[in-house]
Parts: sequence; structure tokens; C-alpha cells
Amino acid sequence: MSRQSVFFALTLLTVVPAAQAHQNHSMPGMTMLVPAQSATSTKKLPAAPVKISGAFVQALPPGTADGSVYLSITNTGKAALKLTGGTSNVSRAVTPMQQTKMEGMAGMTGMKDLPTMIIKAGQTLTLSPGGDHLMLYRMKRVPQAGETVTLTLNFTGYAPLVIKVPVKRL
Repeated sequence: MSRQSVFFALTLLTVVPAAQAHQNHSMPGMTMLVPAQSATSTKKLPAAPVKISGAFVQALPPGTADGSVYLSITNTGKAALKLTGGTSNVSRAVTPMQQTKMEGMAGMTGMKDLPTMIIKAGQTLTLSPGGDHLMLYRMKRVPQAGETVTLTLNFTGYAPLVIKVPVKRL
């Protein structure tokens, strides 16, 4: 082992335990990454002021990579809500999707990821086949008609909303 390797190993043996012991203190010449405390980690978030209706996951053939969730979300609150997506027990992510018309493609449509979907106070956002929807990205498995999918919806500033959604054929 070279002298440089021995010196490096000895340096690590002294610096790493010292850094671990002083996680919240700065050390000369060293940057410490300390997990940030979330402002919401110690504070319980309120439930989102929403009413969910007509929710279902579209049944798809085996081997399908992505799926769709359709539902209506009524904002019963006094301020606009931001739906940022969510999670499910059958996919790696749940993302808001917007149906778009493709320029110069004779009526063909495409899809676009949205960072959020806004639901104005007192309004209903309807996600339906052929239109905007929630995408079940990279499904772990394809749910079959008659099953129920657990879906968690995330709204900015509110506690996650967990709902059970039936799987149906179109």
C-alpha cells in the first residue's frame, strides 16, 4: 500500500467519526449534508376540502406499462387547490396528464405531464377517458377488472388523501 493510500485511510478514520459526532457543526474545509427539517414534519396538515366521485382505473391488457385513473374532484373549500399527483399500490408514480392536440397532425392527440392541476374554489375538475387524467406511470403490475387500487392524491398544503378506486373496463 502506498504512503498516499495509508494517509488517505487514516484521514478517513479520523474525519468521518468526527463528522458524525458533529453533524450540526461546521468543520473547516468540510461541507456537511444534514437532512433538512421540513416545516410540515412536526405539524399535522389539514384534510383537503374535496369531494371525490366517479373514480375508476381503466382495466388494461397484461404487459401494459402505464395506466389511467379517471375521477371528478370537487373543491369544497374557499381557495384554489393544487393537485400535484400521488402514489398507488400498482405503479411507481401518479402524474397529472393533459390531453393535447398535436399541431399539424389532422386531429391527432398527445399527452403532456403537468406539475399541477388547479381546482378553483367551488369548481369540479373532471378527468375522463379521451381527456385529462391521472397517469399510473410504470406499473408494477396491471390491475384487472373487479380489483381495487389504493390511490393517494397529493394536494399542496394538505395531508395526502387515500382513496380506494375500482378497476373497470371502458
